[in-house]
Amino acid sequence: AYDLVASGFGQGVNGPIIVAAELPGKSSDQADLAKLSSDISKDKDVASVSPPTVNSDKSAATISVVPRSAPPSDATVALVDRLRNDTIPRALKGTGINAYVGGATAAYIDIADEFYRRLADIKKQAAEKMSKSIETLKHNLAKVRTGLRKGGEVEILDGVRAGDVVL
Repeated sequence: AYDLVASGFGQGVNGPIIVAAELPGKSSDQADLAKLSSDISKDKDVASVSPPTVNSDKSAATISVVPRSAPPSDATVALVDRLRNDTIPRALKGTGINAYVGGATAAYIDIADEFYRRLADIKKQAAEKMSKSIETLKHNLAKVRTGLRKGGEVEILDGVRAGDVVL
């Protein structure tokens, strides 16, 4: 079904991006939302933008954004970043409207970003531990070499002397 929908309506239709907005209750809210939709639609990676849907008490609205590209593509990731960091803040500056980018596509992007951040931390910690282990090994080997050169007994592990090790 995914491929059929993508071939008929474009790759992005399988992963719409949802813009959720908190409205301050001003008379200009509808016009501000219309400007937001218009600004979003001008992005080169946007296939379509729904008109804003406002709830019954006019305190919140949603806008559905269909990217041109598939949900996992770099272009979609870049679009989500632009919406969050450029397009939406610029369009809503001074309006009192707070808007957030969400939906499954944005959530998966956020999860992947967090995973990569944590993976980088794990790699850094592992490298630091490995570096310490290598330095300890070098130190111990130097002790063994020095001790063997002097013809002495060298303990390389608890209770294991260098002379006991068969290579």
